[in-house]
Amino acid sequence: MIKPMKTIWHMSKLMILFGLMILLASACQPSGNVTTTDGADGDQGSTLELTLGTGPFFLADGRVGLADLSSYTATLVRSFDGSLSGEPQQWTETYVMRRDNETAASQMTIDTSGDNPQDPIFVAEIGENGYTISGTNDCLAESVETEISSIERIDPAGLLSVLLGADEAGQEDIGGVLADHYTFDERALGLFEMAESTGEIWVAVDGGHVLKYVLTTAGEADAFGEGIEGTLTWDYALTEISNTVLPALPEGCQLNVPLLADATNVLHTPYWLAYATTVSVAEAASFYQEQLPGFGWTLQTGPFAADANTFMEFTQGDQTIGVHISMGEAVTEVNIVLYSAGE
Repeated sequence: MIKPMKTIWHMSKLMILFGLMILLASACQPSGNVTTTDGADGDQGSTLELTLGTGPFFLADGRVGLADLSSYTATLVRSFDGSLSGEPQQWTETYVMRRDNETAASQMTIDTSGDNPQDPIFVAEIGENGYTISGTNDCLAESVETEISSIERIDPAGLLSVLLGADEAGQEDIGGVLADHYTFDERALGLFEMAESTGEIWVAVDGGHVLKYVLTTAGEADAFGEGIEGTLTWDYALTEISNTVLPALPEGCQLNVPLLADATNVLHTPYWLAYATTVSVAEAASFYQEQLPGFGWTLQTGPFAADANTFMEFTQGDQTIGVHISMGEAVTEVNIVLYSAGE
């Protein structure tokens, strides 16, 4: 799929550097044309003239304030209608992110339509467990590093272009939340003389998070890339604030077995569940003997207990799982492995 906004996106991120430079040099100066030089005395070297929006509002990162919410749903619909090398080109991308900050869990779906549609994508992260489904492929589960979360890189709020100088337009109620309303054009996007843009943004008075962001940009090759011209629209909304409930993961993303309530250091994939618990080995073994039948598993062999270790096998149809529970240095360690399945 052709993504003409890619050029705009990278350019907008670069504008953050100019915004910081301007704010540091003169935090209260009026918006408009700003001239800087790279000569030591201010009269030598090349000159850069930067055109900003005319208002006082700057947005450096669309994700501002989201970490302070207990949960939310962020939706971004991005559509293009125009042409590529003279041929009609139309597409729509829809990103839906559901986030629960209290449990450090996120789920995102990405769907496309129009010319050159891509397979739908599902991405989820729960603690240190990551899950991905592309099209009709099986769920891919893997351990992830929360510091370099892949889902955060495609967060809809993070895809919003930075703004340099949006104009005040009063206050409004957006979904029961009082918001400051701003308007802007191509100058606030760093697209002066490259495209024509009109946009609006609503920002929560309490919390500073973006509640709604709409943008329409019409341009040609200078804005979108060689051979591309048309109109790109963005429609972003933050909803279900502190009221988002993440649905269960799709079937096949996790082994169909329960966890003890105090489970920590959880690794949960379609073939393996591993975690630590504070209950004793005997208590954990009793839990699985009592609970697994309710998940469709039948005790086949065991339990075999020796030296603070317990092992059991359960079957369900042509599948077999081994449940190994052992005493670690300070906690009980549970490992459940699916080690055979029918072809």
